[in-house]
Amino acid sequence: PTLKLPTMLNAHATTTLLEDLEIPYMPRDKNPPNCPQLIPIKKFWAILKKKVYKDGWEASSFRMLKQHITSILSQLDNDFCQRLFSGLKSKLRIAAVNGILSVI
Repeated sequence: PTLKLPTMLNAHATTTLLEDLEIPYMPRDKNPPNCPQLIPIKKFWAILKKKVYKDGWEASSFRMLKQHITSILSQLDNDFCQRLFSGLKSKLRIAAVNGILSVI
């Protein structure tokens, strides 16, 4: 059987429902929605976006945008990308054990 949740549940009601149904979940304090230190891909996309639209650049077509992004990606330093993601596993472990504030 499929479990259908009401669409307008607040966080407390959702938590209570999950606990009542004995469904495991990750509490918000252990899994915050916005922690850039644990989501380096967001930083990567922000940097890419900044480079793509530098000096007010605009694409007139999807093809032009794709070519421009490809060109910028080819210019990115591989070491930079690797550094951006290095240590992610250990940061996740530290945050899981010591809490999110330990990696900020």
